[in-house]
Amino acid sequence: MSEQRHADELAWEQSVNARYIRQARADAADSGRGLETVAAPSSTGWTGSGPKKPIPRGRTTPLCGRVALAADDEDLGRSFYVGGEGGRFTRLDDGAIVVSWAAPAAQLFYVGREARTAGPEGVDPRGVAARRTFKAQDQHLLDFDDEYESGADPEIAFPLRAGLHIPKPPGVTADGPAQPSAPTLEGPVRSARGRSADRHRAPGTTTEPPADRIAGAVPGTAAASPAQRTAGGATTGRDTARATRPEEQPVPTSGSGRGPRPLGREPPQPSGSDAVRPRAERLLREALDAPKTGELAPVLATLQPEQYRLVTWPSGENLAVQGHPGTGKTIIAAHRAGFLVLPKDADDQGPRLHKVALVGPSDRWKAHIQPTVTRLVDEGVDVLSLEELVRGWADLPRALHPTSEQELHSRWAIGRIVDRAASTQSSRLRDYKPAARVRELVNSLVHDTAVHRRLTRPEGADLRAWLRAAGDYEQARRDTSYLLLLAAAGLVAGRAGRHSGYQHIVVDEAQDIRPVEWWMLAKMFRAGTKERWSLFGDMNQRRSDFTWKSWASLADLLQLSAEDADQLPEPENLRNGYRSTRQILSYAGALLPRGERANHAFRNGPEPSVRQAGPKQVVSVATEAAERLTIRHHQGSVAVISYRQEIADEIERSLTKRQWRRDSEGDRSLRRDHRGCRLSVLRPVEARGLEFDAAVVVEPADFRPNMGRHGELYTSLTRANQELVIVHSKAMPKPISGRGNRVRG
Repeated sequence: MSEQRHADELAWEQSVNARYIRQARADAADSGRGLETVAAPSSTGWTGSGPKKPIPRGRTTPLCGRVALAADDEDLGRSFYVGGEGGRFTRLDDGAIVVSWAAPAAQLFYVGREARTAGPEGVDPRGVAARRTFKAQDQHLLDFDDEYESGADPEIAFPLRAGLHIPKPPGVTADGPAQPSAPTLEGPVRSARGRSADRHRAPGTTTEPPADRIAGAVPGTAAASPAQRTAGGATTGRDTARATRPEEQPVPTSGSGRGPRPLGREPPQPSGSDAVRPRAERLLREALDAPKTGELAPVLATLQPEQYRLVTWPSGENLAVQGHPGTGKTIIAAHRAGFLVLPKDADDQGPRLHKVALVGPSDRWKAHIQPTVTRLVDEGVDVLSLEELVRGWADLPRALHPTSEQELHSRWAIGRIVDRAASTQSSRLRDYKPAARVRELVNSLVHDTAVHRRLTRPEGADLRAWLRAAGDYEQARRDTSYLLLLAAAGLVAGRAGRHSGYQHIVVDEAQDIRPVEWWMLAKMFRAGTKERWSLFGDMNQRRSDFTWKSWASLADLLQLSAEDADQLPEPENLRNGYRSTRQILSYAGALLPRGERANHAFRNGPEPSVRQAGPKQVVSVATEAAERLTIRHHQGSVAVISYRQEIADEIERSLTKRQWRRDSEGDRSLRRDHRGCRLSVLRPVEARGLEFDAAVVVEPADFRPNMGRHGELYTSLTRANQELVIVHSKAMPKPISGRGNRVRG
């Protein structure tokens, strides 16, 4: 595609996006009268009819992409758009159709010809001719990338009109991030190659494209090279030329007889050298290379097919997802939580859920993921960290993972004993206020009472002795080992508050949830509701011997292993890596058993650097390495990760002397200047679920193995997206000894 044509089509798509944004805002403002939508089409399995009331939003999400069909469809036309708003089927003023990203029809955009039909009346996926993915910033479209299926003609796939006519342009049509509102089509328009095409027009001049451009009949494009051809025969890129014409290779259209297959079921992804090439590869690469600002980057437009399949897994089924670092588990978890509360139609295997919890390990994880969830939905999803939940239930500002932790401090039996104690004393405890109720409940379990003897007898002498050692409620509050006991008591004694009544719970970093914490999470479900879980994790990243070493063990714990519809299925394995580089994953993967070192990373980068220092120079060398990384990644983020708190404190003091200060936004990161790189000094437990442009890992020998694995070290080494530096004075762990790029000085 020529640069001029790319610029013309981008301007057209920007005008469509501006109308879509304006109409979405008007719909949201009109909430008192309900959402005005077109009559529901007959193919509701694909398009949906929209909610009766609009979901109010603080901000409107732009268009994600566009799908071209080989033939006109009764409901979707020859092409349609996929929008970032949930639960909407919108017809714009020029007839352009926009479906929600969560509607079944959006499968055609995310999965293409491999989509699964939602019903016999649905559009046959083999009728997809091309897919256009948009690059956006805030609410503005900046660029697009096209992918053509075999048999599709790039010259006519995307006409510049989406409906029956081309309307006069609205007052604002093209958009860009520099303006507070979308500009008109007058002035420079950003082209596909990052240059501007001057489109100066006199006032009142029409912006309707010429007829030959509407038809897509632009001569002069060359045939697609093998390098431009994606898996499955699709072609991609701006310079892609004419593929086989439709008349030479017919493409089936709606009603061709391909039978329906259930949503969320797809053949296994190929592995090894057969890994699928990413969808919208150029835009995906640009997004991955962008500086990391501390928030999970929005990826709605570039979700990959295997990710979208798991996001849209049926809401009535349990889901477990296992994946190496950087495979998109957190991305999928965030979008799945949003998907579960968006309106569904009758063919979507489940109604809309009204209350979903998305739970992760730490407050920093919550700050990282919350903005993305807010962009997807305004209500229905509570983003929660275990730190805040336990603090609230225990009414204590304590660290969730003390270094003195023992196995019996987090047993499932703690929850079971507390629950039974509350039940047997319900009539007595009912007269107390919540705080006094917790005190009485705990004292009944730590004193030599009839309740203590009856309930603890089956649970083992060590647990009985530990409970008795607490002395009383006040002493237990001063001892970190009783934190989870106090939280369990607070939960059943009335401190659940708004953190209850959930219909589905999505858990990120599931491998690190301890037994009694699973018990607490299970208590958050709505009474009488079947427990439905979506669990995301990596058993290779376990930080403790006290969590479950396999998904099968976890299923037994949650009583989901029975052979019925409620069982936790075999985990879905994510193999394709997007975030970290091949070099970083190869280095960290040496810590894994040989059979689990698969590395299907999408990106390349420098070899990890290994710097040896004297014992007294570790802090200064780590500080200097971190500062050098902040210069190279001045718009992004860098982490220093140390297992030992005292070393982390020394590094932070060293940085403070160099004019690094706490950021005012409250995420505990440091900044030397307001707009510069964010620098975080963390322990491994705090780094879980986070991502940074670069990381410095200090003294790998200090990281404690568990169950013969190096879970915490493996997690820490894989937090970096681009550059990894290791600083050490002690002998390196054997699996990574001698690896990496050794740097002197």
